Amino acid sequence: MGGRQKGFTIVELLIVIVVIALLAVIVIVAYNGMQQRAQDTAIKSDLSAIGKAFANYKTIKGTYPTTETEISEIHNTATTGLNESNVKITRTAYDVTTQAAAGDTNRRNILICVRSGGTDPQFGILALSKSGSVWLYTSNGGISLSPDSWVGQQTTSCPRVGIALTDPGYARWFGYQRTEAASVDSGWRGWTTQ
Repeated sequence: MGGRQKGFTIVELLIVIVVIALLAVIVIVAYNGMQQRAQDTAIKSDLSAIGKAFANYKTIKGTYPTTETEISEIHNTATTGLNESNVKITRTAYDVTTQAAAGDTNRRNILICVRSGGTDPQFGILALSKSGSVWLYTSNGGISLSPDSWVGQQTTSCPRVGIALTDPGYARWFGYQRTEAASVDSGWRGWTTQ
């Protein structure tokens, strides 16, 4: 009867639990990193597709869209004549919770700025990823990661892509905009709902 029982001591069990917890933390951190990279990749793909649609629009029409309405209808082949403008965005990759700016009750995550007049027509797109990254696309520079934090307001953001509100033929369009009070997420607008 006086034999020793075999089994694990409490210290051994605690060590196993700690090792399992550490492995779980490593897996969660790695998964979050992969998820954020996937969101950023989707945003960059979307910006490239939107950029191509704008380039096609200019080729066919001779100018970039000149009004918010024209920007919002770039997907409508009946009004633009663009068969290649069937741009679809990955809505799940965009942040829909961050305020446009401090004290602003709107939520915005994609902004298109256009200068269609003057001697240097161009456009720029700014997008806020769920990862927190702010991505820029300019018609003369391609896609880049912004060093600045997100400000979903045209007065601050359009100059980041080289377009001022006073430029000839200035127009802007928010692909997503919802007020803080909105109980339903109905902020996607125009062709972003496709």
